[in-house]
Amino acid sequence: GAAVLGRSGGCAELRSQLRQQVAGGPGEGTCVEPAPTGAATAADIVARLRGAAVSPAAIQVLPAFCGTIPVGGGWFYYYTDRTQECRVDLGRVFVVRTIEGQNVTVGFVDVGQVSYAYTTKNSLTWHHQVQIGAVAASGDVAGMTVGGSFNCLGACTVTGSSFPQQPVLTGIASGEGTVNSTLGSGTATGTTTNTYLFKKPNAVDSNPLTITAPPVRCDNVLPGNAAGCVFANPVPTMVFRLSDSRISQEAQHIRDAQASGLPGAYPNPLSRTTDASIQADNTRIACPRQDQGGYPRPTGYECDEYPFKSTYQGALANYLAGGTARTFPYCQISGVSQTATGSLGWSVCMIIASHNSTGGALLGAFYSDNRVINNDLFYASVEP
Repeated sequence: GAAVLGRSGGCAELRSQLRQQVAGGPGEGTCVEPAPTGAATAADIVARLRGAAVSPAAIQVLPAFCGTIPVGGGWFYYYTDRTQECRVDLGRVFVVRTIEGQNVTVGFVDVGQVSYAYTTKNSLTWHHQVQIGAVAASGDVAGMTVGGSFNCLGACTVTGSSFPQQPVLTGIASGEGTVNSTLGSGTATGTTTNTYLFKKPNAVDSNPLTITAPPVRCDNVLPGNAAGCVFANPVPTMVFRLSDSRISQEAQHIRDAQASGLPGAYPNPLSRTTDASIQADNTRIACPRQDQGGYPRPTGYECDEYPFKSTYQGALANYLAGGTARTFPYCQISGVSQTATGSLGWSVCMIIASHNSTGGALLGAFYSDNRVINNDLFYASVEP
Protein backbone atom coordinates (compact mmCIF):
# COMPACT_ATOMS: atom_id res chain seq x y z
CA GLY A 1 0.00 0.00 0.00
CA ALA A 2 0.90 3.67 -0.16
CA ALA A 3 3.40 5.19 2.26
CA VAL A 4 1.72 6.44 5.39
CA LEU A 5 3.42 7.91 8.42
CA GLY A 6 4.79 11.06 6.89
CA ARG A 7 4.85 12.54 3.40
CA SER A 8 7.52 13.97 1.16
CA GLY A 9 6.58 17.55 2.04
CA GLY A 10 6.76 16.85 5.76
CA CYS A 11 5.64 19.81 7.85
CA ALA A 12 6.36 22.45 5.19
CA GLU A 13 2.69 22.76 4.26
CA LEU A 14 1.64 23.25 7.88
CA ARG A 15 4.29 25.92 8.45
CA SER A 16 3.02 27.76 5.39
CA GLN A 17 -0.55 27.53 6.71
CA LEU A 18 0.47 28.89 10.09
CA ARG A 19 2.20 31.89 8.57
CA GLN A 20 -1.04 32.71 6.74
CA GLN A 21 -3.16 32.22 9.86
CA VAL A 22 -1.02 33.99 12.40
CA ALA A 23 -2.99 37.22 12.19
CA GLY A 24 -6.36 35.64 12.93
CA GLY A 25 -5.96 31.85 13.19
CA PRO A 26 -4.88 29.57 16.01
CA GLY A 27 -1.20 29.77 15.13
CA GLU A 28 -0.66 26.12 16.12
CA GLY A 29 -0.97 22.80 14.37
CA THR A 30 0.18 19.20 14.11
CA CYS A 31 1.95 17.46 11.28
CA VAL A 32 3.48 14.05 10.72
CA GLU A 33 6.85 13.02 9.34
CA PRO A 34 8.68 9.69 9.48
CA ALA A 35 10.33 9.13 12.85
CA PRO A 36 14.13 8.96 13.04
CA THR A 37 15.55 5.59 12.03
CA GLY A 38 15.99 3.30 15.02
CA ALA A 39 13.56 5.16 17.27
CA ALA A 40 11.80 1.81 17.91
CA THR A 41 11.85 -1.70 16.45
CA ALA A 42 8.85 -3.68 15.26
CA ALA A 43 9.28 -5.95 18.27
CA ASP A 44 9.14 -2.92 20.59
CA ILE A 45 6.03 -1.54 18.92
CA VAL A 46 4.16 -4.85 18.74
CA ALA A 47 5.00 -5.67 22.37
CA ARG A 48 3.64 -2.27 23.41
CA LEU A 49 0.41 -2.80 21.49
CA ARG A 50 -0.08 -6.46 22.42
CA GLY A 51 0.37 -5.69 26.09
CA ALA A 52 -2.40 -3.10 26.20
CA ALA A 53 -6.12 -3.59 26.73
CA VAL A 54 -7.86 -4.28 23.43
CA SER A 55 -10.75 -2.03 22.44
CA PRO A 56 -13.10 -2.24 20.63
CA ALA A 57 -13.81 -5.94 21.01
CA ALA A 58 -13.42 -6.52 17.27
CA ILE A 59 -9.69 -5.77 17.48
CA GLN A 60 -7.69 -9.00 17.22
CA VAL A 61 -4.53 -9.72 19.21
CA LEU A 62 -1.61 -9.19 16.83
CA PRO A 63 0.11 -12.36 15.59
CA ALA A 64 3.71 -12.82 16.67
CA PHE A 65 5.12 -12.51 13.16
CA CYS A 66 4.17 -8.82 13.13
CA GLY A 67 7.04 -8.22 15.55
CA THR A 68 9.62 -9.71 13.19
CA ILE A 69 9.11 -7.49 10.14
CA PRO A 70 11.02 -4.29 9.28
CA VAL A 71 9.55 -0.97 10.41
CA GLY A 72 8.33 0.99 7.41
CA GLY A 73 8.92 -1.96 5.08
CA GLY A 74 5.34 -2.35 3.90
CA TRP A 75 2.99 -5.33 4.20
CA PHE A 76 4.22 -8.83 5.05
CA TYR A 77 2.53 -12.22 5.31
CA TYR A 78 3.55 -15.36 7.18
CA TYR A 79 4.94 -17.67 4.51
CA THR A 80 2.56 -20.59 5.10
CA ASP A 81 -0.59 -18.49 5.42
CA ARG A 82 -2.15 -15.97 3.05
CA THR A 83 -5.16 -15.18 5.21
CA GLN A 84 -3.36 -12.42 7.15
CA GLU A 85 -0.94 -9.56 6.46
CA CYS A 86 0.75 -7.06 8.74
CA ARG A 87 2.78 -3.85 8.55
CA VAL A 88 4.56 -1.79 11.20
CA ASP A 89 5.22 1.95 10.89
CA LEU A 90 6.70 4.64 13.07
CA GLY A 91 5.93 8.34 12.76
CA ARG A 92 6.75 11.56 14.57
CA VAL A 93 3.82 13.90 15.18
CA PHE A 94 5.10 17.45 15.62
CA VAL A 95 3.33 20.32 17.36
CA VAL A 96 4.30 23.56 15.65
CA ARG A 97 3.39 26.96 17.10
CA THR A 98 3.86 30.45 15.71
CA ILE A 99 5.69 32.55 18.34
CA GLU A 100 6.50 36.17 17.54
CA GLY A 101 6.12 35.49 13.84
CA GLN A 102 8.35 32.38 13.89
CA ASN A 103 7.25 28.75 13.52
CA VAL A 104 8.63 26.84 16.49
CA THR A 105 8.38 23.10 17.24
CA VAL A 106 7.09 22.96 20.81
CA GLY A 107 6.64 19.18 21.16
CA PHE A 108 6.46 15.85 19.42
CA VAL A 109 5.13 12.33 19.90
CA ASP A 110 6.67 9.24 18.30
CA VAL A 111 3.79 6.92 17.46
CA GLY A 112 4.10 3.25 16.64
CA GLN A 113 1.43 1.84 14.41
CA VAL A 114 0.55 -1.70 13.42
CA SER A 115 -1.90 -2.32 10.61
CA TYR A 116 -3.31 -5.84 10.44
CA ALA A 117 -5.69 -7.24 7.83
CA TYR A 118 -7.13 -10.75 7.85
CA THR A 119 -9.62 -12.98 6.06
CA THR A 120 -11.39 -16.23 6.90
CA LYS A 121 -11.16 -19.01 4.36
CA ASN A 122 -14.89 -19.76 4.05
CA SER A 123 -16.40 -16.30 4.44
CA LEU A 124 -16.85 -13.32 2.12
CA THR A 125 -16.08 -10.97 5.03
CA TRP A 126 -12.64 -9.63 5.86
CA HIS A 127 -11.20 -7.11 8.30
CA HIS A 128 -8.67 -4.27 8.45
CA GLN A 129 -7.58 -2.94 11.82
CA VAL A 130 -5.08 -0.38 13.07
CA GLN A 131 -3.54 0.17 16.51
CA ILE A 132 -1.52 3.26 17.40
CA GLY A 133 0.41 3.98 20.60
CA ALA A 134 2.96 6.52 21.76
CA VAL A 135 6.49 5.19 22.22
CA ALA A 136 8.06 8.57 23.16
CA ALA A 137 6.87 12.13 23.78
CA SER A 138 8.37 15.51 24.54
CA GLY A 139 7.14 19.05 25.04
CA ASP A 140 3.60 20.42 24.74
CA VAL A 141 1.57 17.55 23.28
CA ALA A 142 -1.30 17.51 25.78
CA GLY A 143 -4.68 16.46 24.46
CA MET A 144 -3.47 14.89 21.22
CA THR A 145 -5.88 12.37 19.64
CA VAL A 146 -6.07 10.25 16.49
CA GLY A 147 -9.03 8.85 14.56
CA GLY A 148 -10.24 8.12 11.07
CA SER A 149 -12.32 5.95 8.75
CA PHE A 150 -12.19 2.91 6.47
CA ASN A 151 -13.14 2.57 2.83
CA CYS A 152 -13.12 -0.20 0.23
CA LEU A 153 -12.22 -0.09 -3.46
CA GLY A 154 -13.31 -2.75 -5.94
CA ALA A 155 -15.78 -5.58 -5.45
CA CYS A 156 -16.54 -4.88 -1.81
CA THR A 157 -18.40 -2.67 0.64
CA VAL A 158 -17.64 -1.55 4.20
CA THR A 159 -20.32 -2.97 6.49
CA GLY A 160 -18.87 -1.80 9.80
CA SER A 161 -16.32 0.82 10.80
CA SER A 162 -15.12 2.21 14.12
CA PHE A 163 -12.16 4.57 14.53
CA PRO A 164 -13.25 7.55 16.68
CA GLN A 165 -10.82 10.21 17.87
CA GLN A 166 -8.92 8.68 20.81
CA PRO A 167 -6.08 9.81 23.08
CA VAL A 168 -2.59 9.16 21.78
CA LEU A 169 -0.63 9.52 25.01
CA THR A 170 -2.66 7.14 27.20
CA GLY A 171 -3.59 3.61 26.21
CA ILE A 172 -3.84 2.42 22.63
CA ALA A 173 -5.90 4.06 19.88
CA SER A 174 -7.63 1.39 17.80
CA GLY A 175 -9.82 1.27 14.72
CA GLU A 176 -11.40 -1.54 12.74
CA GLY A 177 -13.23 -1.87 9.43
CA THR A 178 -15.32 -4.87 8.39
CA VAL A 179 -15.70 -5.48 4.68
CA ASN A 180 -17.98 -7.74 2.65
CA SER A 181 -17.16 -8.90 -0.87
CA THR A 182 -19.74 -8.27 -3.58
CA LEU A 183 -18.58 -11.40 -5.43
CA GLY A 184 -21.13 -12.75 -7.88
CA SER A 185 -19.39 -15.81 -9.32
CA GLY A 186 -15.84 -16.83 -10.13
CA THR A 187 -13.36 -14.48 -8.47
CA ALA A 188 -13.42 -10.81 -7.44
CA THR A 189 -10.91 -8.47 -5.82
CA GLY A 190 -11.23 -5.62 -3.32
CA THR A 191 -8.83 -3.39 -1.39
CA THR A 192 -9.39 -1.54 1.89
CA THR A 193 -7.99 1.83 2.89
CA ASN A 194 -7.68 3.45 6.31
CA THR A 195 -7.47 7.27 6.39
CA TYR A 196 -6.84 9.09 9.68
CA LEU A 197 -5.39 12.25 11.20
CA PHE A 198 -4.02 13.59 14.46
CA LYS A 199 -5.73 16.43 16.34
CA LYS A 200 -4.77 18.71 19.20
CA PRO A 201 -7.15 21.16 20.93
CA ASN A 202 -7.16 24.60 19.26
CA ALA A 203 -4.68 23.49 16.63
CA VAL A 204 -4.72 22.81 12.90
CA ASP A 205 -5.21 19.10 12.22
CA SER A 206 -2.36 17.00 10.86
CA ASN A 207 -2.03 16.02 7.24
CA PRO A 208 -4.39 13.09 6.50
CA LEU A 209 -2.57 9.77 6.32
CA THR A 210 -3.68 6.71 4.38
CA ILE A 211 -2.88 3.01 4.72
CA THR A 212 -3.87 0.88 1.73
CA ALA A 213 -4.09 -2.83 2.50
CA PRO A 214 -3.04 -5.50 -0.02
CA PRO A 215 -5.75 -6.70 -2.44
CA VAL A 216 -8.05 -9.47 -1.26
CA ARG A 217 -9.31 -12.08 -3.74
CA CYS A 218 -12.63 -13.76 -3.04
CA ASP A 219 -13.87 -16.80 -4.95
CA ASN A 220 -16.50 -19.51 -5.06
CA VAL A 221 -14.52 -21.95 -7.21
CA LEU A 222 -12.40 -23.77 -4.62
CA PRO A 223 -13.40 -27.46 -4.77
CA GLY A 224 -15.10 -28.71 -1.62
CA ASN A 225 -15.33 -25.29 0.03
CA ALA A 226 -17.83 -22.49 0.44
CA ALA A 227 -17.01 -19.06 -0.98
CA GLY A 228 -14.20 -17.26 0.83
CA CYS A 229 -11.29 -14.83 0.59
CA VAL A 230 -7.50 -14.69 0.81
CA PHE A 231 -4.91 -12.08 -0.04
CA ALA A 232 -4.37 -12.09 -3.76
CA ASN A 233 -0.61 -11.69 -4.15
CA PRO A 234 1.24 -13.95 -1.68
CA VAL A 235 2.55 -17.30 -2.92
CA PRO A 236 2.00 -19.58 0.10
CA THR A 237 4.30 -22.42 1.15
CA MET A 238 3.30 -25.97 2.05
CA VAL A 239 5.79 -27.29 4.62
CA PHE A 240 6.67 -30.99 4.87
CA ARG A 241 8.73 -31.79 7.97
CA LEU A 242 11.28 -34.58 8.12
CA SER A 243 10.65 -34.76 11.88
CA ASP A 244 6.94 -35.49 11.34
CA SER A 245 6.79 -39.26 11.79
CA ARG A 246 3.50 -39.38 9.87
CA ILE A 247 5.07 -38.20 6.60
CA SER A 248 8.85 -38.48 7.04
CA GLN A 249 9.27 -40.74 4.00
CA GLU A 250 7.29 -38.41 1.74
CA ALA A 251 9.26 -35.44 3.05
CA GLN A 252 12.51 -37.24 2.26
CA HIS A 253 11.32 -38.03 -1.26
CA ILE A 254 10.28 -34.42 -1.93
CA ARG A 255 13.58 -33.12 -0.55
CA ASP A 256 15.65 -35.36 -2.80
CA ALA A 257 13.43 -34.79 -5.85
CA GLN A 258 13.85 -31.03 -5.48
CA ALA A 259 17.58 -31.41 -4.89
CA SER A 260 17.78 -33.26 -8.22
CA GLY A 261 16.39 -30.19 -9.99
CA LEU A 262 12.62 -30.63 -9.97
CA PRO A 263 10.62 -27.45 -9.16
CA GLY A 264 8.65 -26.55 -6.06
CA ALA A 265 11.21 -25.05 -3.69
CA TYR A 266 11.62 -21.27 -3.65
CA PRO A 267 12.02 -19.54 -6.11
CA ASN A 268 10.54 -22.12 -8.51
CA PRO A 269 6.86 -22.56 -7.61
CA LEU A 270 4.36 -25.19 -8.62
CA SER A 271 0.89 -24.37 -9.96
CA ARG A 272 -2.22 -26.25 -8.90
CA THR A 273 -4.55 -28.03 -11.28
CA THR A 274 -8.09 -28.91 -10.24
CA ASP A 275 -8.70 -30.73 -13.55
CA ALA A 276 -9.48 -34.33 -12.59
CA SER A 277 -8.42 -35.68 -16.00
CA ILE A 278 -4.97 -34.05 -15.76
CA GLN A 279 -4.56 -35.39 -12.23
CA ALA A 280 -5.48 -38.89 -13.42
CA ASP A 281 -3.04 -38.68 -16.33
CA ASN A 282 -0.26 -37.48 -14.02
CA THR A 283 -0.72 -40.58 -11.84
CA ARG A 284 -1.20 -42.93 -14.80
CA ILE A 285 2.15 -41.86 -16.23
CA ALA A 286 4.13 -41.56 -12.98
CA CYS A 287 2.66 -44.41 -10.92
CA PRO A 288 0.68 -46.80 -13.16
CA ARG A 289 -1.18 -49.62 -11.43
CA GLN A 290 0.79 -52.80 -11.03
CA ASP A 291 -1.80 -54.79 -13.01
CA GLN A 292 -1.21 -52.37 -15.88
CA GLY A 293 2.54 -52.85 -16.01
CA GLY A 294 3.40 -50.49 -13.18
CA TYR A 295 6.09 -50.79 -10.53
CA PRO A 296 5.68 -53.64 -8.02
CA ARG A 297 4.40 -52.39 -4.64
CA PRO A 298 6.09 -53.90 -1.60
CA THR A 299 3.58 -54.90 1.08
CA GLY A 300 2.38 -51.84 2.96
CA TYR A 301 3.88 -49.38 0.46
CA GLU A 302 2.42 -47.09 -2.21
CA CYS A 303 3.90 -45.26 -5.16
CA ASP A 304 4.56 -41.59 -4.41
CA GLU A 305 4.97 -39.13 -7.32
CA TYR A 306 6.59 -35.72 -7.42
CA PRO A 307 5.73 -33.11 -8.59
CA PHE A 308 2.30 -33.75 -7.09
CA LYS A 309 -0.47 -35.09 -9.32
CA SER A 310 -2.49 -31.96 -8.44
CA THR A 311 -0.05 -29.68 -10.28
CA TYR A 312 0.49 -28.65 -13.87
CA GLN A 313 4.14 -29.64 -13.39
CA GLY A 314 3.15 -33.30 -12.89
CA ALA A 315 4.23 -36.25 -15.05
CA LEU A 316 1.85 -35.55 -17.96
CA ALA A 317 3.38 -32.21 -18.97
CA ASN A 318 6.89 -33.55 -18.46
CA TYR A 319 6.17 -36.69 -20.49
CA LEU A 320 4.79 -34.63 -23.38
CA ALA A 321 7.94 -32.47 -23.20
CA GLY A 322 10.21 -35.53 -23.43
CA GLY A 323 10.93 -35.98 -19.73
CA THR A 324 11.45 -39.32 -17.99
CA ALA A 325 11.14 -40.81 -14.52
CA ARG A 326 13.82 -40.76 -11.84
CA THR A 327 14.11 -42.36 -8.41
CA PHE A 328 16.53 -42.83 -5.49
CA PRO A 329 18.32 -45.86 -4.02
CA TYR A 330 15.97 -46.17 -1.02
CA CYS A 331 12.81 -46.11 -3.13
CA GLN A 332 12.59 -49.83 -4.00
CA ILE A 333 12.07 -49.16 -7.72
CA SER A 334 14.24 -50.84 -10.35
CA GLY A 335 14.75 -49.95 -13.99
CA VAL A 336 14.53 -46.18 -13.36
CA SER A 337 17.44 -43.73 -13.30
CA GLN A 338 18.82 -42.97 -9.83
CA THR A 339 21.13 -40.23 -11.13
CA ALA A 340 18.93 -38.09 -13.39
CA THR A 341 18.92 -34.36 -12.71
CA GLY A 342 17.30 -31.23 -14.10
CA SER A 343 13.85 -29.67 -14.13
CA LEU A 344 12.43 -31.89 -16.89
CA GLY A 345 10.95 -35.15 -15.66
CA TRP A 346 9.33 -36.54 -12.52
CA SER A 347 10.29 -38.62 -9.50
CA VAL A 348 8.74 -41.80 -8.11
CA CYS A 349 9.34 -43.62 -4.84
CA MET A 350 7.73 -46.41 -2.82
CA ILE A 351 6.83 -45.05 0.61
CA ILE A 352 4.79 -46.38 3.53
CA ALA A 353 1.12 -46.19 2.52
CA SER A 354 0.08 -44.11 5.53
CA HIS A 355 2.81 -41.56 4.78
CA ASN A 356 1.44 -41.22 1.26
CA SER A 357 -2.18 -40.79 2.35
CA THR A 358 -1.38 -38.44 5.24
CA GLY A 359 0.84 -36.30 3.04
CA GLY A 360 -1.95 -36.04 0.48
CA ALA A 361 -4.44 -35.06 3.17
CA LEU A 362 -2.12 -32.35 4.52
CA LEU A 363 -1.61 -30.98 1.02
CA GLY A 364 -5.38 -30.92 0.51
CA ALA A 365 -5.83 -29.04 3.79
CA PHE A 366 -3.17 -26.54 2.69
CA TYR A 367 -5.03 -25.95 -0.57
CA SER A 368 -8.23 -25.37 1.39
CA ASP A 369 -6.77 -23.13 4.10
CA ASN A 370 -5.02 -20.90 1.56
CA ARG A 371 -7.75 -21.14 -1.10
CA VAL A 372 -5.29 -22.39 -3.71
CA ILE A 373 -7.50 -22.49 -6.78
CA ASN A 374 -6.76 -23.65 -10.33
CA ASN A 375 -3.52 -22.11 -11.68
CA ASP A 376 -2.54 -20.62 -8.29
CA LEU A 377 1.17 -20.76 -7.51
CA PHE A 378 2.58 -22.29 -4.32
CA TYR A 379 5.85 -23.60 -2.92
CA ALA A 380 6.62 -26.95 -1.32
CA SER A 381 9.27 -26.67 1.38
CA VAL A 382 10.98 -29.48 3.27
CA GLU A 383 12.11 -28.49 6.75
CA PRO A 384 13.70 -30.42 9.64
